[in-house]
Amino acid sequence: MSQFALLGQRRFAPFFWTQALAAFNDNAFRNALLVLVAFQLGLDDHAAAIYTNLAPALFILPFFLFSASAGQLAEKIEKTRIIRWVKLFEILAMVIAAAGFITHHVTLLLVVLFMMGVHSAVFGPIKYAILPQALKPAELVGGNGLVEMGTQLAILIGMIAGNALMLVAGVGPLLASGATIAVAVAGYLVSRRIP
Repeated sequence: MSQFALLGQRRFAPFFWTQALAAFNDNAFRNALLVLVAFQLGLDDHAAAIYTNLAPALFILPFFLFSASAGQLAEKIEKTRIIRWVKLFEILAMVIAAAGFITHHVTLLLVVLFMMGVHSAVFGPIKYAILPQALKPAELVGGNGLVEMGTQLAILIGMIAGNALMLVAGVGPLLASGATIAVAVAGYLVSRRIP
């Protein structure tokens, strides 16, 4: 059986789409933020460079701070429950991001970027812990491959979408806000289908 058949199975598909939507949203938000800072706020080159260098560091910092604790959490608490909590946290973060985009409040957006790093750091260990429970041993390699493929495609599409939405004249911040909130809500709803 092809590994692509897993995309039609409830024991795998909802998790796959939850992960893909999370990766999309992380990157759509981050790129929308970078477009706002680099091109739309009228900052001088030095200030824009500081923000564009600070942004990736703020996103990655939670991985150093929380990954080990997140791994322990994934072993102690039922994984689907954690996934749903993390998805609700993502919705909250995107609502705060919408306020930041609309008001052009860069500091608030950087706080949200850190929050999205926390979201990803907590979700990461669950991603690797849930697959052995959901898949048969012979399906693990294919399932891991699908998750990685879906994640990388979602990252690429999210980067493109974040840029494109923010560059729509006059309504870019509104479009980016609406899209990231909608994707976060969709991710939560899909996560409700994970067995």
